[in-house]
Amino acid sequence: MTDPLQDSVTRFARGDAARAARLRDNLRTILDRTTDPHLRAIIQRTLDGSMSVRELARDPQFEQELDQGMSRFARWWEHLSPEQREQVVREGREQEAARREALGLPPPQEPPPVLGRTPLLRVDPDDHPDDDAGSGHGTAPGAR
Repeated sequence: MTDPLQDSVTRFARGDAARAARLRDNLRTILDRTTDPHLRAIIQRTLDGSMSVRELARDPQFEQELDQGMSRFARWWEHLSPEQREQVVREGREQEAARREALGLPPPQEPPPVLGRTPLLRVDPDDHPDDDAGSGHGTAPGAR
């Protein structure tokens, strides 16, 4: 592994060791699951430090792989109720806190999400056509 100060994964994670570790884990998971020789090569080059994360993200085949994964996630997410989404976010934050604690790192410097004020927890206006939010202007009920 290269010097952490020069490591593109760590730089991409803005120096956050826990997020860099999670990104590396995710890249290894993709590497282990794909049979595409090009994807395997560019992910391995990124993990080895000979290709930056930004270069990887700009690769058309990798971008297509990410798009497919995000589409699967979006379909799954859309079928969750707002309460289920809150639970998923809460569990994710708890897992992140446990990973950070295991690495001896402080909590991330982010405010906790508030229902209706983040894209992940926002109530979809299309789900509530009778509400004012159904106007298609993107404001969730109760959000200001």
